[in-house]
Parts: sequence; C-alpha cells; structure tokens
Amino acid sequence: VQLSTWRPRTQDNGFPVIRWHQTFDVGFVPNDRMVNVFMSSPLDTFDSASGYPGNIHPRYKQIAAERLAIAGLNVTYGLGYPTRGPFPVLMENTPEGVMIHYDQDFELREVEISGFYYCSEDPDKCDEGSTVKMWVETKPAVQINPRLLQLDLSDFGAVENLQGSVAYLWRETPVKELLGLPIYAADEFQLPSPPWKFKL
Repeated sequence: VQLSTWRPRTQDNGFPVIRWHQTFDVGFVPNDRMVNVFMSSPLDTFDSASGYPGNIHPRYKQIAAERLAIAGLNVTYGLGYPTRGPFPVLMENTPEGVMIHYDQDFELREVEISGFYYCSEDPDKCDEGSTVKMWVETKPAVQINPRLLQLDLSDFGAVENLQGSVAYLWRETPVKELLGLPIYAADEFQLPSPPWKFKL
C-alpha cells in the first residue's frame, strides 16, 4: 500500500517524495523496473481521529485493501482487472493551456483542491529541501473528453513558454474528504489516479 495521509496542512515534502520512490520514480506499478508489483493508493482516506487507529494509521483499511485486491487479481492471476487508476501518457503545451492525455477514461470531480501543482524548475529540483513550497497549486482543470483534460497555467506566464514541471497530488494529505480526490477511473472500480510529477 502506498504511503497514506497524515497532517492535512503540512508543507513537508517527505510523503510525496517517498510515494514517488515507492514506484521506482515511475508513478505507478507494475512497471519495467517493478514487474510483479501491485499497489493500492490511499490518498483519499484521511482520518482525523487521534491515537491508534486513526491519524497516520487511517481506519479506512477496507478501501485500501479492495484496491490492492483489484490490482493483485491482474498481476498475480492475470485476470482482466485494472492495476491502477488513470495515468498521464502525454502533456502538450498549447496557447489554451497544458493538455494532459490519460491512458484510460476518467472522471474529473469538483473537490476541495485542483489537485495539480506547478513548479518552474525540473521535478527533482522542485523537491530539494524539506518542503513542497516550490509546488504551487493551479486553477482547477477542465475535462475536454473522456481521456483529456486542460490545465490553465496562465498564472505562471505564457503557457507555450513555460519550461517547468507539473505534479498531481503532491501533498502529504491532498484532501480531507473521504474518497474526495479530483480524478478517478470512469469504470466500476473507480481507482484513483495516483500521484505523479513530470517536466513539461
């Protein structure tokens, strides 16, 4: 299970970076470096209860376990289940904004955050130090079609000239609402899009 949530307002970057490394810096598993690995992403299971269980050990184990089982049925048994939620396969700078193409149909929800962050440097440079302060939240994205969304980065300059990086869910606790992330698969399993970061 990918590292879960803890403190909702912290600017520490430890959790986002560890989650990235859990996938061998790819963003998802299985991948070419972690062939027989499956993982559950629980970034929408924040638990405000103090003590144990709760807090850094959220009580919503069934959600994480179901997602893990779905992925495991594919990786271990070769059954036709998804191994993860929607993941970007292409980002394009256009005058209208950054177009992000995904590998599967998704549902973009209006939730407490946009979920997307921009940094004017390369992704690794953006994570130097101990905070996420270089990753600035963007305006909410707009879904164009079942596999495409448009991200407005005009707050950071002329979009076609931007040379920085974009990240998704790059916070220790992206959302406080249960099952409240911006992007889920548009199928019966509704696996969430995992966190990622890429250079434009």
